[in-house]
Parts: sequence; C-alpha cells; structure tokens
Amino acid sequence: MELNSWWSFKNWKIVFIHSYLSSEIKYSTLVLYFIFYYKTIMNLPKLTAIGLLLVATISTTFAYTLKEIEAAQYLANINIIQDHENLEDFQLGSFITRKEVLKTVGKLSAEKIEDKCDGTFLDVDINDWGCKYIEFAYSKWIIVKNDTSTFRPEDLITKTEAVKLILKVKWVEKTRITTNWQEDYMITAFEKWIIEEQYSDFDTHATRGWIFKIATEVVKQDREMKMKNWEFDIYSDEAL
Repeated sequence: MELNSWWSFKNWKIVFIHSYLSSEIKYSTLVLYFIFYYKTIMNLPKLTAIGLLLVATISTTFAYTLKEIEAAQYLANINIIQDHENLEDFQLGSFITRKEVLKTVGKLSAEKIEDKCDGTFLDVDINDWGCKYIEFAYSKWIIVKNDTSTFRPEDLITKTEAVKLILKVKWVEKTRITTNWQEDYMITAFEKWIIEEQYSDFDTHATRGWIFKIATEVVKQDREMKMKNWEFDIYSDEAL
C-alpha cells in the first residue's frame, strides 16, 4: 500500500493510539482531535496535521481529565462543592487558594461549622468568609498555628498540602512517618489508592480538578468502609 493511501486510510487510528498512550483523554483536546481528523481527510499537509496532534499531546499536560470532571460532579451531587450547569464554571484547570481548600475540607468533615471568627490567625480578617473554615480546621487539629500566628489564606495551595488536609479531615492514617512529611503523605495517598501515581514535585500548585479527584476518592473509600462496618454490626454475633 502506498504511503499516501496508508495516511488517508489510517490517520483516524492515530487519535485512538494517542488516547491509549495518554491513558486518559483530556477534555480540552477533543477539539484538537476534531480538527486533526477532519483536516487530514481534506488533504491538509501531513506535517501540519502531525503538528496539530503534537499540540494536542502537549496540551494534555495542562488540561483537566474526564476523571476530574466526574469528581467535580460527584462532589457537587453530595453538596461538597457548588454545582454548575456549565462545566467551565468548575474551573478545574485553575489553581486554588489555601482558604478555598479549607472550605472544601470543612464540608468533607460533615460537621456543623459555626459562623464565627475569633481572630486566631493574624493575617485572616474576622470578616473574611473563609475565616470560619480556617478556624474550624484549627479547632480540629487539621492545621496548626506557626510561630508568627499566620496562615497565608490567599496563597495558592500545593499538591502535598492539599493531600495532607484531605487525608487528615477523613482520619486517614499515614503508612509511614519520616522526616520528610511531604513524601510521607504522598506515599500514603499512593499506597491507599487515593492518587494514581507517585510524584516528587511536592511544591507544585494543585489544580481544582486534581484536588476534587483526591477528595472524591477519599469520600468513596470512607463511605465504603462505613458500609462494611455497618454490615458487620448487623450480622455479627454481638448484634444478635
């Protein structure tokens, strides 16, 4: 078969091969796939078409995934985060502040959060909407006060800070304790199937979608464990 015939007949399969190798189809690259497929049929030069595919490949590093979309919708359905009709309003690819994450953490706790602020942290205004969530986390030992009594509420949260907060609010015990607390929490999340792969860029900022995916996995595991305990209580000899 000639090269040109192979290209025109086989080019659509490249999209599926790329999707397989990427392991997850990125939502924002679907448009690029659409362009790549139809433009090659219309005899777009091969190098240009390949360039479009490379752009799609590179963009998968930054785009949010279908799993992140599902996680956001799951959390919205159980009232952990606000629901949106428009997918873009979830801002899954955006970074998130420390106080915003603590609001999610407070919701994950399923406890009543009092609408008050005592000014525990010097850099958190008592009239700030996030103050009650920050002080709730402090009261539950999810966060602690540093030497300067500051929290940096407007700073963007890192991946490992987010993992730590979500694991602590759901009482997930660490599987290891060393002098490297960031690696400890990362390894714990990996070994408990909360994250899919290990990472070493501990101080990289976390996206909303990435945090939602972790929170969803923790919630599901927590519910599954409670269901198992409930079934054990029903069928155990002590309950008869």
